[in-house]
Amino acid sequence: MKQKLSLLLAGLLLLLPLCIAGCSSPKTQTKQGASPEQAKSSSRQGDGAKGRYQEEEIPFPAPIQTIFDLEKKDGTVRILTEQEPGSFYCYKSQDEGASWQQEPWDASWLPEHYRVVSACFAPEGEIYVSAGKISENPLDEQHAIGVYEYFKLEEAGQKLHSSPLSLKLPEPKKEYISYGLTSITCPKTGTLVGTLQSGHGESLTYQLMGFDPNSGAITWERESGNAEIKAVQGALYLNEFDGTIKTLDAASGNELTEAVCPSGKLFLRQMDADPEKKKIYTCDETGIYSSDNTMSLTELLVDGRLNSLSDVSHSIQYFYQITEKVFLAFLGSAPTGELKLLRYEYNANLPTQPEQELKIYSLSNDDTIKKLIFDFQSSHPNVLLSYETGMESLGVKNESDAINILNTEIMAGNGPDVLFLNGLPWNSYAKQGILMDLSSIGLTQDASKVFQNLFAAFQTQGKQFAAPISFSIPVLVGEKGKIDQASSLEGLLELAKQTEHPAPLSANNFLPYTFSIFWQEIQKGDGSISKEKIAQLLEYAKTFDDLLQPQEGEILDMFQAVSPNVENAPYYDSVRHMVDIWDIVYGNTASGIGYLGNIRDFTAISDHMPGQNLSFLPFPEHVFTSLSAGINSKSSQTDLAAKFLEFMLSEEEQMVFIDDSLPPSCAFPVNKGAWQAMAAKPSPKKLEEYGAIFQRLGGSFHWPSQEEFNQLEQMASELDTPAMEDTLILSAILDSGGAYLSGNKPLDGAVTEISQMLELYLAESNAL
Repeated sequence: MKQKLSLLLAGLLLLLPLCIAGCSSPKTQTKQGASPEQAKSSSRQGDGAKGRYQEEEIPFPAPIQTIFDLEKKDGTVRILTEQEPGSFYCYKSQDEGASWQQEPWDASWLPEHYRVVSACFAPEGEIYVSAGKISENPLDEQHAIGVYEYFKLEEAGQKLHSSPLSLKLPEPKKEYISYGLTSITCPKTGTLVGTLQSGHGESLTYQLMGFDPNSGAITWERESGNAEIKAVQGALYLNEFDGTIKTLDAASGNELTEAVCPSGKLFLRQMDADPEKKKIYTCDETGIYSSDNTMSLTELLVDGRLNSLSDVSHSIQYFYQITEKVFLAFLGSAPTGELKLLRYEYNANLPTQPEQELKIYSLSNDDTIKKLIFDFQSSHPNVLLSYETGMESLGVKNESDAINILNTEIMAGNGPDVLFLNGLPWNSYAKQGILMDLSSIGLTQDASKVFQNLFAAFQTQGKQFAAPISFSIPVLVGEKGKIDQASSLEGLLELAKQTEHPAPLSANNFLPYTFSIFWQEIQKGDGSISKEKIAQLLEYAKTFDDLLQPQEGEILDMFQAVSPNVENAPYYDSVRHMVDIWDIVYGNTASGIGYLGNIRDFTAISDHMPGQNLSFLPFPEHVFTSLSAGINSKSSQTDLAAKFLEFMLSEEEQMVFIDDSLPPSCAFPVNKGAWQAMAAKPSPKKLEEYGAIFQRLGGSFHWPSQEEFNQLEQMASELDTPAMEDTLILSAILDSGGAYLSGNKPLDGAVTEISQMLELYLAESNAL
């Protein structure tokens, strides 16, 4: 405990201006040999500098979901695609990807109930295809199940001539459920290379094989895991997901070279190359990079912060280099799976960088924040938004390190402009004048536009130093009638004791979670700490720990003990502790506690599997957590920061919390217009999508009634107590509390350590 306490005090002392003048933080290395300022902003050449890549979204003749291969030949670019299972299309472009036309082919050659698994262009104009039989299990989503056939396609005018491709694969063993080539590619040398998957269940094995496509004979074999292969011109690349990209000799399978991926991870579908010029191009959310064939020298070509590459609502599925000045990126989104094409072409007349820069900070990486940043960047092209996460800074081992660095930069006048305050001691920041009063921002005071009670919960001495951007509610979910009497920890424990099967309760990090949501009972109104409540919470955690021991083969993640001597120990992020509704729906657990903030989870409580009657209640009442933001009062960009805050609170932007543009999140909108849109009955297509799981499993689905939404809104309007999310406090509680749970510390010792730490921490905070 002494080590944890010293780190905590160090963080507090570093707030003192006399101790921190002139210091700055190290920067994270994102690409080998380049810091973010060098790699991401290497094109910044001073005011008036010109020249960068321009993004353009290119319409496609029809939606596509999968790309199998791309070829560049004689000024024409062609891609092989799939729209839905059982389809196969080819599109071509003769203007470097600026427009596309569909080749007049059909897929009549494809056997019924089969879909293309992999396809590739061959040097002499043929197309090779591996097709798999579609599963009849509705939960398999029409995946290929391991029965494969192979085809050679040849163009004959505007038609395709199809013939079987007879590959001399070894006879499969009788017990094999899956046996076939799951990926194929064909370098310029003419050798057909494939990945043979064989086996069943978890005992699948993989093997690379080279074939003579004319005779079907195997020319070489190479053992591998579930690796990727890709041919570019005469080069054959292999990715075994070990942080390296290997170049193989296509004729023999022998390894020629090995390059270490600068980012540590890479998918071949996000890589392209020009072997003749010994160039490799890669694409991720940070941008498009060029490197030599060893990947030791890397240059940023396209800054992802300035375009859609950084949009977390989409993921980069495929990337191609057309010329040195033209790139194509295909991005997919989770709700539809459809790909959109973005084309990047160098424009010498564009300014190198926007005129203004706004620095955004959060303690931990957050996709919601990334989405908000991207949307503001898209609508404000004259502003560059730089996003820094404290826990990912170079040299940071824990939250204390990250907060020390942040405090140092703020007091030295080099801090970020906008602070997302989750995990940070925002009350202390407000008292010290670090945070700007947000009362002048109209939306924070307008009860007709936002849930004003949520904003009032962050007011100090009549001033608004923090603003909630979204919120969620701690709840208990389970069978109606059974959970009604479990609105307290005592009742929850009784409910768990009375439930034998299935598991009585699911929760994530029960110990710090309960300290967070019951903090108002730990710190009394006069600021003193209740040792009795600390002891009670620890005893409840211990009882649950003993009661809910996992059965053999099960994993229980309710409790997390953090050793003060282990570097990079996991830390607690309360925003992410969603109640596991689906664990209850599937019948794995009888009830669960956690945050409710997702419209899909709310509808899942209303819908029912046979024999279920789920309900929920606040646990405890009036408490909430939120994604909260503040503005650095020392910033020179306070007006621009205020615009960013207003943008995040606007009805239009708040729709991101309900329109599936974000990864599954635990957050309701604070804007009432967006809230009302959330409650509106969606389209029949969306209703079908929401109810798909229930329908497949034989359950019922209905959209929640207006009365149910009114009850939820009433609950939201009564929230007035933010959960305690100070990560330094929670980490210290995990330290001593975890030692008590594991039997390494008596209850009295744990209570004394925690209460002393809290009293000292709060006293120091109030004194600053």
